[in-house]
Amino acid sequence: MNSKCLGVRAPVDDYIINLIKQQLNDNQIFIDTGWLDQEYVESLNLNKEQTAVLYSGIDWENTTCIDNRIKCHTYIKNNTKDQIHIGNTNNQHYFNYWAEFIRQNPQRFFDDQYTSSPKIVNKFLCLNRKMHEHRTYLLEQFDQAGISKHGLISRDGSFVGNLDSNYLDQILQDDTEGHDIPNDIIGLGDPDIWNSCFLNVVAETTIHTDVFISEKTWKPIIGQRPFVIFGDYAINLKLQELGFDTFDDLFGQWWKGGETWDWQTRAKKLTSMLTDFFDNSISQLNMLYEKLKPRLEYNRNRFVEYQQENINKIGTVLV
Repeated sequence: MNSKCLGVRAPVDDYIINLIKQQLNDNQIFIDTGWLDQEYVESLNLNKEQTAVLYSGIDWENTTCIDNRIKCHTYIKNNTKDQIHIGNTNNQHYFNYWAEFIRQNPQRFFDDQYTSSPKIVNKFLCLNRKMHEHRTYLLEQFDQAGISKHGLISRDGSFVGNLDSNYLDQILQDDTEGHDIPNDIIGLGDPDIWNSCFLNVVAETTIHTDVFISEKTWKPIIGQRPFVIFGDYAINLKLQELGFDTFDDLFGQWWKGGETWDWQTRAKKLTSMLTDFFDNSISQLNMLYEKLKPRLEYNRNRFVEYQQENINKIGTVLV
């Protein structure tokens, strides 16, 4: 196994990998693409009689990633009979690691304190940890448009909210790689902060693959908030395919059309849309939240259903 994940992520990854390996036939070889490098793929002793089962779970599908990973995929393709991509791949073998992670770690996600009595005083919440180029660019667009003042944003080592010590201890079990903002992958964060915000602006992990959905996207669905996602181009289409409401009637389809891989254009379109949307007052957003409650509850219930569908898919993905 090539997994290098630490903390609470590892047991779920191991569980999924074991389920997949049980489905392999004699001519298939499992390859974890999460941290792909040449030494690893060469150690597999690949041959032209094999079909490579390429697993993308915790992290994104990386056939169009950095040069050394592209070279690894080329090596695999040149040294195996065929390849089956599973996990974060926009085909019939799609499943979602993070939905299974939440199914196995539900406590701080499904706590009713996040949905019982929201009192909206902020128009949006945008939580970030690693300041990837696309996140920095998006927040610069917000600053230039003058809309950052309408929300709560974590960035550049600035953490939004307060966490109780037990929760913070759980978070810090996971490798934070030296970043100042805690890697909050096991819940919705500070409930007071969560309940004060109307819209969740999700700056996803990637913008360069076809579809990577992390716990960041599942949080507003579980926590009953409308959301917009700045991430891979196919995220909204995938969520709709899976049966989720993406609130296109409120926010339009700013993510659709144009130059599919041009994430800067998507960032600008999102900023323009939000600039107009934030003409709504706090009072109007509180009223809108009440009207949206049935749709928000639907999304939360749909996620519970999807978790079971997802683990069923993992258990039969090669069948």
